Amino acid sequence: MKNNLNKIFIVMLMGVCQYSYAQEPEFITSEMHFNQVINNNVPFDDSPNAIVIIEFWSDWNKHNAFNDWEKLTGAKYYRVNLNLLPEEIVKEYNVNILPYIIIFNDGFLEQVYKGDISFTLKESVENIQKRIDELIYESKF
Repeated sequence: MKNNLNKIFIVMLMGVCQYSYAQEPEFITSEMHFNQVINNNVPFDDSPNAIVIIEFWSDWNKHNAFNDWEKLTGAKYYRVNLNLLPEEIVKEYNVNILPYIIIFNDGFLEQVYKGDISFTLKESVENIQKRIDELIYESKF
């Protein structure tokens, strides 16, 4: 009996761990939500991360979305579907190719990564993580 309970517990624990690592990034759905996210004023979000990464993408280019986001640490990752976001934000941040990734730190734009002519992002996850690490280091002072 005890052995069966242990097996059930392990299977449940594996399911919870798999679910927590397999989740999709949170989607931004409005201009107000976008502004709350970049300024770290999201209700019910106790995350201490001042660094926010936002990926602009669209359904027509979903196969070229940045899918290594779960490898990034020290930042909160969000996606914005261009079809659902007000055009003012697209214009304000000059989103002119996909994917388009912006790193914000304490509400300030710090870095932009753009897709190329084939609508793919050539920047490596290691280089993006290096920039996040630099921002974390700089914020200590």
